[in-house]
Amino acid sequence: MFCILIVSLVGAYVTYTAIRESTPEKHATVAFCVGFFLFCVMSFWARGASRRLFFPAAYQFRPTIERLSDQIVLLRDMAEVRDTVQGLVKRWLPTHTARVIEPRELAEVEKLPSNARERLARGVQVWTDENPWQRHLLVPMCSLGELRGVLMVAPKEGAALFTQDDLSLLGTMASLSAVALHHAEVLQEVDRLRRLELETARDEKRRVLDLLSAEISHEIGHPLGFIRYLLEQISKKVPLSHEDVETGRDEVERLERMRQALRRMKLPSPKLEPTHVLPPVQRALGLIREQLRTRRIQVEVEVPAELRVIADADPLVQLFSNLLRNAAEAAGEEGRVGVRSLQGEESLLLEVWDTGQGVPKEATSRLFQYSVSSKEGGMGIGLAISKRIVRDFSWDIQYHREAGRTCFRIFVPQAHVVPLESSQEKP
Repeated sequence: MFCILIVSLVGAYVTYTAIRESTPEKHATVAFCVGFFLFCVMSFWARGASRRLFFPAAYQFRPTIERLSDQIVLLRDMAEVRDTVQGLVKRWLPTHTARVIEPRELAEVEKLPSNARERLARGVQVWTDENPWQRHLLVPMCSLGELRGVLMVAPKEGAALFTQDDLSLLGTMASLSAVALHHAEVLQEVDRLRRLELETARDEKRRVLDLLSAEISHEIGHPLGFIRYLLEQISKKVPLSHEDVETGRDEVERLERMRQALRRMKLPSPKLEPTHVLPPVQRALGLIREQLRTRRIQVEVEVPAELRVIADADPLVQLFSNLLRNAAEAAGEEGRVGVRSLQGEESLLLEVWDTGQGVPKEATSRLFQYSVSSKEGGMGIGLAISKRIVRDFSWDIQYHREAGRTCFRIFVPQAHVVPLESSQEKP
């Protein structure tokens, strides 16, 4: 820069002197102005010419950086980022090779200093242990404190040395490329998560459809069995009681609600309201009446008529139907089943029990899962549905064996039990 100023000053002085000698004395001011103007022009021109002559990389790399900034914004693939950086460096820097390597590939670089990885991770440029005309330059590509790649540049053509401008501009390119690599990595992760989310949603819909179909297929057995019983009674010309007719009508309506749920492809949310417990129990017993009569099973119900809980009547019938049918099948010929309510310390207990042999020990831990059954030929759906209903009510259900009885105990939080004094309705 000092040399440029001296050359410009000398040129301006020579011009000033020439004009001063060839013009009258009164035009000395004009000569000075022309000389000063020439000094400014020569300084500007000489500065640009010297930089083009001695530091061509600086002028060549400036469009490269601008082009790189424009291009990397559009790149979404990490391989494309590497190819773009390598191509631009080789285009604008007179070097034999330039390539982007991953941090794990540093072990394959020959004559690499022992502390090279640590220095690169700190953002420091590293030279290989070779003579100045053969050594390679490794420029770290760091972003957010993480080494995302290394720009490895071979010696310049003609054994030329790297200037400070070369190093500075390569560092700038490496920093931009590191941001681009991070950006591409984030985009790939977002795409992967989006695909995973779509696959999960698709699997979830398929699972819901399978469970819905299985539940409805399982549950229509109760009303169909009762309707079959009514038809048999009619065929035998046995008069139907008013209770049987009302139960049959209610079951047909329940079948219609199941059909609507299947059409919506979604199980309806329970409508929680004060509901008497005894009517759903009696309704469930009515649905398996023929099974109880054929096997001569004794039934014991110890549920107060005034007991009410916060629940939905339809799922409550479904819950007791599943548990009582399982109990009747487990009790066997001339067995006993029952339903009773007990007041616990923190919750109301509704218990369905039978005098059967109980559940095999190895099956108890998976008892409420779908496709898990302790009965030969069982589908393993009834208890899973019962668990789902109880969970929808924010209740809990547990299995245990007590005094020769198999018990399924439902825990109803005290907040879901309607106080007796506020109950004015009759079941």
